[in-house]
Amino acid sequence: MERSGSYSRLPSGSILEIQDRSMTFELRGTTRSFVQALARIIASECKGKGRCRRCSVEFRLFVKCDAKTLDVTSKDLFSSDSAVVPFDFHDATTGGTVIMKLRRGQILELMAIARKGMGKDHEKWSPATTASYFSPAEVRINEKIMETLTFEQKKEWVATCLFPRFEIDPSTQKVVLSHPEDYIDDEEVIWKAEAMGKPGLVQLSEKNDTFIFTVKTTGALKASDLVMNAMEILEQRLHLLHSVEDNCTDDQSAGSTSDMHNLDQVD
Repeated sequence: MERSGSYSRLPSGSILEIQDRSMTFELRGTTRSFVQALARIIASECKGKGRCRRCSVEFRLFVKCDAKTLDVTSKDLFSSDSAVVPFDFHDATTGGTVIMKLRRGQILELMAIARKGMGKDHEKWSPATTASYFSPAEVRINEKIMETLTFEQKKEWVATCLFPRFEIDPSTQKVVLSHPEDYIDDEEVIWKAEAMGKPGLVQLSEKNDTFIFTVKTTGALKASDLVMNAMEILEQRLHLLHSVEDNCTDDQSAGSTSDMHNLDQVD
């Protein structure tokens, strides 16, 4: 089956700044829906299904009361991972946290799972503190009109920019954009130009296929790891979606129907 054009719009990009707990990168040649999906995955998703050896531990317990009464505590739990135990397990000064009291002849047997929280359960468990993006503006300065401004007028106009991206080149005294890749649409400079009697001094338009993405983490994971994990999850879902699409097409040709219940299952 020939793929639709949307799948060919996977973005290209470049890293603008990277540290262990933060990362800023540019995505080009993509859509807002793609970056929205990426932001949601970064903030809330996990590569597993919420229960794997990386995020969960199994505890088992079997206690029989042969005395008159018996306190079953957290120290009676047996962990599947010896490195993960109740917080007071090795504290000899306490008897552990009481789970249940048994009488003679009673038995308590259970299996419990301790699982790390996920961002989709609550944001307090998300390793991401920030997953934001914006579309930079494409800026075109009319040099002919700019040349009619005095040096003081240029300084006054540059000072109106809410985001300090314009500056005056000291050698040429021309107004230049210092960081064009992350300029945010700022209509203040347009209004100021009109107020100065210089309409058309600058034109701003949003780059609809380019986005500047910023990710910050709590430190539980590196920002780069968080981004790569999210990319892998999104890629897996795209492949799964196309697989379901192919199956639906085949089933329709055969006169049957197919469901999409597996679309949210990513190993």
